[in-house]
Amino acid sequence: MEWHELHTKQGSTAIILATFFTLIIVGAGIYYLGSHNKLPELGTAQHITSPINQGPQNATDSAMSDPSTWKSHTISDIKLTFSAPPDMEVTSDTQKDTKANPDALTLYVERGTAMESSYYQLYGIYQWGEQYDKEALTAFKGDLDPSSIEEKTVAGFPAISGQVKGERNRLVTAILTSDGMFKLLTSEPTAANKKITDQILATFSFTK
Repeated sequence: MEWHELHTKQGSTAIILATFFTLIIVGAGIYYLGSHNKLPELGTAQHITSPINQGPQNATDSAMSDPSTWKSHTISDIKLTFSAPPDMEVTSDTQKDTKANPDALTLYVERGTAMESSYYQLYGIYQWGEQYDKEALTAFKGDLDPSSIEEKTVAGFPAISGQVKGERNRLVTAILTSDGMFKLLTSEPTAANKKITDQILATFSFTK
């Protein structure tokens, strides 16, 4: 065997051995990292939720204050009167159809900004229409975590509240009024924010 041929084979053997040991080292590293940082299995849905009783509490003076000292607001288009803490801003806007009849109304009850720990938002949309009935209200339960569902009465009308399933797990209340459906969403879904919303809803009054 010529020296050149021998040298080539020795070089190839060295490369194979080096590659083999490199794979062993990389494999050991992957095993070590995997054993210390468990990753979710592929194909497993990962939903990050903040259960009402476990999320950040963000307790505020408003949550503990006396609703009798709150400021009263009237939304004439839906004949609604309610009270909210004096440090909250209330705005509403009514959209109309092609015949200039009211079609949907949006309501915002807010304090602070999303960057602040004391931020609170109650967003509501009121939709006029005879198509909304008790069956539509019952069907609303399908979007909620079963353990969070509450059937209640708000301002004399049947209502259902609970926490939406999945990643956008807002607190939601649906009220079936005599003229349409009123859905209200609370952000973020904490125990303190739920308490504020429940207190606000308790002041709701619809006039004829």
